[in-house]
Amino acid sequence: MLTDKVVVVTGGAGLLGRQFCAAIAAQGGVAIVADRNLASARDTSQVLQAAGRRGRVAAAEVDITATESVQA
Repeated sequence: MLTDKVVVVTGGAGLLGRQFCAAIAAQGGVAIVADRNLASARDTSQVLQAAGRRGRVAAAEVDITATESVQA
């Protein structure tokens, strides 16, 4: 259903964000764990990848309250 779809999850290293990322990866999607804390985002990404999810997971440092952090 989500195969190869890219989903950016803000607050991805938090409790709900981690579950959202796990569900996205389980459905074959690409979950971007976007969080202000890059270390936590990386940890979440590594844990989900080690769990053998079908999709992919990547970490990104993002602060949605800072315009320069979210500009394309």
